[in-house]
Amino acid sequence: VLLAEGRLDAAERVLARLEAASASGPRLTRLISVRVLQALAAERRGDADLAQRQLAETVALAAPGGYARRFLDEGPQVAAILRRVRADSPTQRGFIAQILMATDAAPDQAPAPSSQPLAEPLSAQELLVLRLLAEGCSNQAIAERLVITVGTAKWHAHNIYAKLGVSRRTQAVARARALGLIT
Repeated sequence: VLLAEGRLDAAERVLARLEAASASGPRLTRLISVRVLQALAAERRGDADLAQRQLAETVALAAPGGYARRFLDEGPQVAAILRRVRADSPTQRGFIAQILMATDAAPDQAPAPSSQPLAEPLSAQELLVLRLLAEGCSNQAIAERLVITVGTAKWHAHNIYAKLGVSRRTQAVARARALGLIT
């Protein structure tokens, strides 16, 4: 919240305390989240080099466990920093590529939920899954591209079918195109 409000000094103080608390103990996911936010704070302060170094260190922590969601949750700003990170290992390079692919898969031209002609609009994630369904991606491929589980991909597909009033993927794509939800 402090970052969103532009209160960088206060945000950095809170993040420093959270980092210290997370570093001592089995809180790797929290530590990764804190460090991603610290990199964002450095970027917003105008210290691009520090942001890049912090994110490179965080990638080194996160890549072995596949903690991509911690990066994806912060959106395009983190992706912009990640594009500048030089990874030390093939695992880290693959991890960064996976995050960037998931970030780049986001539909730029998808209609906002409020502008959809459905009684219950599709969520942003459902629109993303729908776009991948239209590309012919399997549930496994959707899961890999979006850095989610196959079960979550299936759940989104099930919700899409229900909201569109269809029972198969081909019907969903055809109905979505007819409604102008995808091209």
